[in-house]
Amino acid sequence: MKKHLIPFIVFISFMILLQGCQKQGTSDCTSKTNYTVPTPSFVAESQAVLSSFLSEHPNIDGFSFDDLNLENDLYNQEQSASLEVPSTAEIEIDGILYSGSITLNSDNTPKQFYMHYNNYPIFCYQDKIHSSIIGFDSAGNLAYYVNSKKNYESSGKLTLEECTEIANGFFSSYVPYVDSNNYMMSYSAYFFASDVELREFTFTKQVDGVMTTDYATITLTESGSVFSFASSCLGRVNLTNTPFDIDRVKTAIDSKFQSALIGKEHLFSFADYEIRDLRLTILKNGTPALIVTVLPTLIEAIDGFQWKYSDLITFVIQTAKQ
Repeated sequence: MKKHLIPFIVFISFMILLQGCQKQGTSDCTSKTNYTVPTPSFVAESQAVLSSFLSEHPNIDGFSFDDLNLENDLYNQEQSASLEVPSTAEIEIDGILYSGSITLNSDNTPKQFYMHYNNYPIFCYQDKIHSSIIGFDSAGNLAYYVNSKKNYESSGKLTLEECTEIANGFFSSYVPYVDSNNYMMSYSAYFFASDVELREFTFTKQVDGVMTTDYATITLTESGSVFSFASSCLGRVNLTNTPFDIDRVKTAIDSKFQSALIGKEHLFSFADYEIRDLRLTILKNGTPALIVTVLPTLIEAIDGFQWKYSDLITFVIQTAKQ
């Protein structure tokens, strides 16, 4: 299989269902140790199904399916090679002026960073004084920022409502070139540096209710200072409606999966998939597409033991050429 968007190593997990062990005793479970390793046939058949799901039947119901190739579909390195970018840059965030020199390749050309689903490069500058990195697109818009020396315990803990207001203000101030009304905000929190809570606000553009690869994430400390900012295709998915019938796309995905199972259904006690992510995007050639991440799972259960084979696959879906 080719590389996928999200690095996700195919894993084979096997687990013992202990109810039988508790009822029958340790000696009986010990006698079944020959089942603790997946059979070669299960591994081979699982790989064959997922390979078929990925590569077979590339055109279904008017849609073309391709395994996402970052360099071919998104990374526009050739077109961006001639861009002239400044050797230094600066920006003020939370009242602090950050400035740094551009990150270079070994041949002293500006290094291009492609973050998330970006089809254009980000140029990063390192501020050694503040142990920070700031990144800009070729138009000079802030695209990335992280400060590893934030004072996580400064000035107390703000409420969620106060942090939400700060995040909204940051998005409006540093991303003034988009209509914030087209972006839906989501929130999550996680702990960092022991018991310090970081609050993450993601602003995602929606088109006809469909999520897009056009989004930005602002992470705040408990005290409301900006810990990081990251973006993907920000302001670049210039679509007012989706050219895809999402229900038809989902039906096509199901048809593709069922086709991969033909003749092998009896080999698995469970075979299904989950659509983990579906986003509308613009490829580097200007063509609208859907980037859909799917997690197929195949399970075989024998004598109280269960083996699972799963692989995260990302498709680029376009309207099939006639």
